[in-house]
Amino acid sequence: MDGNATAPVGTIDPSKQTEVTPGGTPPPPPPMQDNGIATDKAKLQLLKDELAQSQNSLDADFIKEFNATLTPEEQELQFSDSGAYLALYEQKKEAFLKEKISTKEGAITDLEKQIHLKEESQTYKAAMGEFLTAHPEADKVALREFFDQDLTPRRQKELAALPPREMYEELYKDFQKAKPSQNDGDGDEKVPLKLEGGHGDVNSGVANGVSDNPWLRRA
Repeated sequence: MDGNATAPVGTIDPSKQTEVTPGGTPPPPPPMQDNGIATDKAKLQLLKDELAQSQNSLDADFIKEFNATLTPEEQELQFSDSGAYLALYEQKKEAFLKEKISTKEGAITDLEKQIHLKEESQTYKAAMGEFLTAHPEADKVALREFFDQDLTPRRQKELAALPPREMYEELYKDFQKAKPSQNDGDGDEKVPLKLEGGHGDVNSGVANGVSDNPWLRRA
């Protein structure tokens, strides 16, 4: 058969079949979108390159700009008042450095923090997805409220120090111990926890570069 021939109608092309793991479990979902992380990293590298270029030509660029922006009165200070002229030079140099260097350094620091928060939020979101796959009966809203309202600050810190997936597992154990399933009043049938939304996502991620996920506490 020609290597480029397509499979006959009604047959299954093995190359396009969805792989199923033993036991009929579907494969894991494709990787999550990066939340703009790749774009942020590209922007960060551009800022670092611009900063390096600015630093390499800093002195020459400043002298050129200083001479080009001096007024006749300021030029006269060079001969009439050398102290005032030197003070003017330092003042203009400080403003120049702030514009060319400090501003870029601040932008780099802010962007690095934003990238870190996005990556951390993505890690926690993936861990929560794995946790809910293993415990479909769990209610992430109830778990969040339990973490925020029922745990002591010390226990919160202990859990927050764990890897994300392990943290959710340990939190769920604490939750089950503190809030055992209720009975419906007619026998021993348990009322399952429902996976419901409505109170915000515990992995709501990053908005404007700031994580609003209380489960990311590291204090």
